[in-house]
Amino acid sequence: MSENKKTFWDQIFSCCKSKPNEDNNELITNKQIKDETNIFSDIKEKIEDKIDEALSIFKSKYIRPDEKNKIKFTEDGILSFIKEVENYEYTQKFAKDEIKLFQCDKSSLTDQFYVFKVEIVKAKSLFNPVPTIKEIEIALFDPIERLKWDKNYKIIEILEKISDKAEIIKFVSYKQLALISEREMIEKRYRFYDNGKLYNFQTSIPDELYPPQNEPVRILDYIAISTIREDENNFYFEVFSQGDVKSKLPQSMMMLSMPVKLKDFYDKLVKYLNEKN
Repeated sequence: MSENKKTFWDQIFSCCKSKPNEDNNELITNKQIKDETNIFSDIKEKIEDKIDEALSIFKSKYIRPDEKNKIKFTEDGILSFIKEVENYEYTQKFAKDEIKLFQCDKSSLTDQFYVFKVEIVKAKSLFNPVPTIKEIEIALFDPIERLKWDKNYKIIEILEKISDKAEIIKFVSYKQLALISEREMIEKRYRFYDNGKLYNFQTSIPDELYPPQNEPVRILDYIAISTIREDENNFYFEVFSQGDVKSKLPQSMMMLSMPVKLKDFYDKLVKYLNEKN
């Protein structure tokens, strides 16, 4: 490796390794070299951890233990994790009209729950007038706007505003089935654009920050990602989800209802945007 191609840490290591003892010309042993390399590797890891923490969008208290060392909570780190999730090996389970549903057995965070991927295509001809992605973003992610048309939730509330792009947000759903009581989610959320595509990233915070009560039941979201992009004719929505909804119903049964619910959800979104504009 030429000197100009060495990484920063290669150069640090090369400077810090012991040299021959000039008094008696004794060379250090391989064990000494290994011990010194381990010491500086530990120092490097600690420094990098401090840098990651300083650059992190969310303070360490908002990050669950299972997320540490799996997701870097910088914008680049979150985008890298989203790309990882997008590239999982999915099996198609449902396809009808504008909706496709896919399933993957596990994620890098847990193998206890399926990862679901949903693709929805909405033709721009359905809208009058055609909204911008920014207008769709507001309808979906602004709590006040969302509650105007999405009647699945009784509460959507920003608990902490971290930045223009980041927040801690609470959702409380209405009771939907006899076997499923009200559900609550408290999550860290980050939203950004990359190459004209909107990314919304959410994941549950540690329970101890906002201790759950008996009711509503607290959901654990490992993955809650949604994206929006467009071309000349269509809007393309993708949703990735993995979580413990604390239900006695098997995941396979809950999956059966997803296409119908999502079609209804996006139909209502289109209707709201048309009526608003």
